[in-house]
Amino acid sequence: MSHKGKATSDVSFSLEDGPQEYMNPSVHTRISEYTSAARSVHGPDFDPCTQEIDTELVMRLGGGKKHGHMWIADGTIDSTAVPDLSTI
Repeated sequence: MSHKGKATSDVSFSLEDGPQEYMNPSVHTRISEYTSAARSVHGPDFDPCTQEIDTELVMRLGGGKKHGHMWIADGTIDSTAVPDLSTI
């Protein structure tokens, strides 16, 4: 997950961490964009680490499933349960 520790260790996302903390710097950018958008939809107290992922928001931000994959959290979201972007 990051330079902070192994993916199996107890590390979590923090907006204060910069992109350099992650193996793939785009992870920080995407999660920051998702957090900002989710807070505008769900309120300023939305915490991406403790609250459920808004799959519709992920689909909108990512422009749908690119090559069959979700924009973020692809491994944790059952993509068969998420409607297509055109349906959303």
